Amino acid sequence: GYSGRGQLGLGHNDNQNTFQKIDFGNNEKIKVEEVSIGIYHSFAITYDEKEMEKKQKIFCWGNNDSGELG
Repeated sequence: GYSGRGQLGLGHNDNQNTFQKIDFGNNEKIKVEEVSIGIYHSFAITYDEKEMEKKQKIFCWGNNDSGELG
């Protein structure tokens, strides 16, 4: 996909034509629950399945020219 504004979340702006893994940290127990994408930005809601209760985090990346990333 197109990543000219970093919307693929890979830490660079290189376009990709194959699936890529996004690094959410060193915790292997983090699972992605929901993903939302715009033209130039992306969001992911994750949870840590190791925790006793669901602990959610929101990750966002890409273009933020108009405050899309919060």
